[in-house]
This record gives sequence, C-alpha cells and structure tokens, in this order.
Amino acid sequence: MRVYTLITWFMIGVSSICMAQELQFDVTTYDFGEVNEEGGAVTHTFSFVNKGDEPIQISSVQASCGCTTPQWTKEAIQPGDSGLITAEYNPLNRPGKFDKSLAVHYKLGSKPSTTTLYIEGLVKPKPKTIEDELPTLVGNLRVKYRSLNMGKMTNKE
Repeated sequence: MRVYTLITWFMIGVSSICMAQELQFDVTTYDFGEVNEEGGAVTHTFSFVNKGDEPIQISSVQASCGCTTPQWTKEAIQPGDSGLITAEYNPLNRPGKFDKSLAVHYKLGSKPSTTTLYIEGLVKPKPKTIEDELPTLVGNLRVKYRSLNMGKMTNKE
C-alpha cells in the first residue's frame, strides 16, 4: 500500500513540474526589501513566456489579501510569446513583515492549471507625531486616555 502512495505522489510531482514549465516566469518570488508605510503603493511586474505548444489564457489572478491588487495580460498568449502580471501592494497601516501570494489560474488549451507567485518585504512604520502618541486634548494638555484609573476608592476613607 505504501509503495502505491509513494508512486502516486511521485507522479503528481512529475506532472506538476511538467505543467509548470509551460508558463515560465523570470522569477516567482519578489522581495521589495524595506518599504516606507507613508510612501504609497509599491508594484512589481512578473514577466513570463509561454513555453508550451498551445495558447495560454489567464482566467484570473487571486491575491491572498485585499492589500494586494493584481493586473495581468488579458489576451491569449501564443506559444513563444510573453505576458505580464503586475502586483501592487499597499503598505498603509500595515507596518512589519509581509508575505503575500498571487494564485495565477490559466488554461492551456482546455486544461485548467494554477501557479503561485509571491511578494514579500518589510514595511517601515511612519514616524509617530505627538497627536498619534497623545490623541486626547484636555484644554492645552494632551493625554493618552480620556479617563484615569484611580484604583478602588470608597467614601469611607
């Protein structure tokens, strides 16, 4: 039984490698490095070549979250031709490390296939202003909270 399972996994691996060679990307992972939070959206364009014998039609590109917006070549890509997939990441209010994926769904002839692209980087937080640190204004004084915890108080003491 274990031999059949091993053979099955091997065949799945070989078939996925063969299918992945039909759509050949220059890179499948792009590192933005450090990105400033207040600097606005950053983009990277992945380019690919159709290495198969049939036209490839990208049906959709799904980002792993709403902070990443994909765009792609809508026309069918003929054998030997190239296409583009652009990923735009918005770092606003997202400080820290990010790892996002883009699932590329395409058809090679009538066979549906999927490949995954990745973007990553580190969002440097915007510098905090005094208004960010102490948001509540009480007269001419800025404080962090509207209330003050005085602990347990009674009217007996």
